[in-house]
Amino acid sequence: MVKGQIYRLGVEASRENAALMHPLKFRPNFWIGCARRVSDLLFWKRFDLDRKNEKVTAIVLSSEAMNEAYTERVYKELKTVKLGQNTSKWATALGYEAGDEVDLEAKKSLPEEV
Repeated sequence: MVKGQIYRLGVEASRENAALMHPLKFRPNFWIGCARRVSDLLFWKRFDLDRKNEKVTAIVLSSEAMNEAYTERVYKELKTVKLGQNTSKWATALGYEAGDEVDLEAKKSLPEEV
């Protein structure tokens, strides 16, 4: 799951950079940068699919409403976070670079049955 990967990357990076910035200031900035990179990667992936196969356009358009609903819900939550003076371009840039490590094909794992 992409959300879990972004969270884990932020926690790991905040541990590595704890001497430079407090984790509670570092993580939100890192996560925003990482989410921006993932968003960019998904955009270009969709763009490439649209160019390769016109039939994909119908699938993308039908899921557009789901994407918009998800984005609206997620960004609504992000808007409540007030970074103010704690904004760090450095941490955001680190997050953006780390976004390349996110596996976009990852599926949410279901608990194994006993």
